[in-house]
Amino acid sequence: MIIANKYEVPDFCPTKCWGKERPFSQGDLCVHCPIFNCRKVEAPEEYADQDGMFCLIAAENFREDWAQVWSEWFKGGMIDYPILPL
Repeated sequence: MIIANKYEVPDFCPTKCWGKERPFSQGDLCVHCPIFNCRKVEAPEEYADQDGMFCLIAAENFREDWAQVWSEWFKGGMIDYPILPL
């Protein structure tokens, strides 16, 4: 998937991503992840776009500074937490 019109991240959560093993909570790794936020999923009509899909953040609207960090984090083997600027 291309986010911020420039950076590549996986389309789906990698099997070796350690974030999937943790309980999901506000502020956790997955909450900020572009895969979680930008991947389109089928949705009920009232939430869906014209294709019947929904995402929290359109991939092209993902923060560019975060997009770069996430892209490098995935390419670098997903070690530790990505450091996202405020």
